[in-house]
Amino acid sequence: MSARAPGDAPPEPQPRLVRRLGLFDATMLVMGGIIGAGIFVNPAEVARQVSTPGLIVGVWLLGGLVA
Repeated sequence: MSARAPGDAPPEPQPRLVRRLGLFDATMLVMGGIIGAGIFVNPAEVARQVSTPGLIVGVWLLGGLVA
C-alpha cells in the first residue's frame, strides 16, 4: 500500500474496452469463416477438374487477377 500526499489527485482509472459482440460482428465472423474455408476446399476441386500442374497454376493466377 502506498501513501499519497493530501493534495494529490487520485489516479485516473485505465480506459477499458467494452466486451460485446453485436449481430453485425457475429455475421461478419461467420461469413469470414465460410469464405476463408474456401481456400482449403477449392484448390482440390480445381485440381480434380484440371489435369496438368501448369494449368492448375494458370487457373489459380487467373482467379487471383479476377478477384
